[in-house]
Amino acid sequence: IGKLSLSKSFSITNIRFDKIKGTLFSLVAKSEKKLDGVFITNCIFSPIEWSKKGRLILAIHEVSSTGIITNINILNCDFLGLKGPNIAAIMFNTGLISNISVKNNNFYNINSNSQSKGAIGVMIGSNGTNKTTKDVFISGNYFEDIKGGVGGNDATETHAIIVYGKNINIMNNTVIDMNYGNDNEAIYM
Repeated sequence: IGKLSLSKSFSITNIRFDKIKGTLFSLVAKSEKKLDGVFITNCIFSPIEWSKKGRLILAIHEVSSTGIITNINILNCDFLGLKGPNIAAIMFNTGLISNISVKNNNFYNINSNSQSKGAIGVMIGSNGTNKTTKDVFISGNYFEDIKGGVGGNDATETHAIIVYGKNINIMNNTVIDMNYGNDNEAIYM
């Protein structure tokens, strides 16, 4: 399977993705276009590795600052054995982001394979989207063994959950054995 670039709504249920290298789902929302409705349920992603700078599994691509990403639901999935520099299992950090739900997932062994890059379980929003990201619900997730590099600068950020915006709800998540990285927090808001 290569990278899937998606600009319309889609649903994926009960699929196992094994031994993938690179970004699996790349969401596209060009200027003033809308990606509305993504449902990923009961899927397993294991192991997945990336050897270049990049994000993994579910990430944005070609999203302008006025592109709209809304109604994203990631439920009951397992993210196992993810490796790469600057790696993230789930990342939406550009565009007009709203109504994101990440619930009851397991994140195991998310590790940077670079001493100067970090590792993140879930990242929603950024400093640049802080005023426009809204309605994010992250609950019931389990994070274990998230490790970033130790030899770099702020690029070695390591977090189980990092979220920017308003109306953020983070509840009943468990984080175990998350360490390394020059800048790390289990949950950062």
